[in-house]
Amino acid sequence: MLLEPGGFITPHVDTFDSKLSPINMALNHPEGCNMKMKGHAGYVPFKPGKAFLLDVGNTHAYINKSNEDRFHIIIHGIKSKKFEELVIRSYEKNHG
Repeated sequence: MLLEPGGFITPHVDTFDSKLSPINMALNHPEGCNMKMKGHAGYVPFKPGKAFLLDVGNTHAYINKSNEDRFHIIIHGIKSKKFEELVIRSYEKNHG
């Protein structure tokens, strides 16, 4: 997903299901590029190489106030018990 310098994506929802999916991974994330989720303080703390499971059924928006292209990968898939266990182990490892 490319968001060019000065580009923005107006507030929207991607699905009417409220659940953590898909995975959004920042390949780069220039300073001044922000993602806002409705009902949450601040911005999603993206950094290059960092990934989040997001509830895209929640209203969200983007703006790129930098002079660089922003590139993210959006990963869709079918969640399974193994996937859920992997997410839980990853979270526990990083937030112990």
